[in-house]
Amino acid sequence: MKFRVYDNVDKKYVKGLYLDENGKLCTLRRIDFDIKASEELDPDRYTVEFSTGKFDKNGKELFHSDRVIDHYKRIMICEYSEHHSKWRWRAETETNFMFADINRWESKDFEIIGNIH
Repeated sequence: MKFRVYDNVDKKYVKGLYLDENGKLCTLRRIDFDIKASEELDPDRYTVEFSTGKFDKNGKELFHSDRVIDHYKRIMICEYSEHHSKWRWRAETETNFMFADINRWESKDFEIIGNIH
């Protein structure tokens, strides 16, 4: 499963991290020339954002927390609904209103304009 990681302290995306078999975010650190150790990272510091597997009209991959604009000029945020087990749209101005699941949308229907960070 593809994902990206946002560092909430340094306010930037970071690379070189992985999820272990228990779903915990980790990094490898070198102890010496041949030995590496896994180090679990603080889950409050980092936000893991999974890919939806969809792409916008420009071919850019859509991840959790991405902001998009649709063909009606509505700005929405992509998020995963645990309750419905689906990727959904949430209108940026209406925190409780959820749009239909994103799988009903075609790539031509939206453009990624940023993310919530």
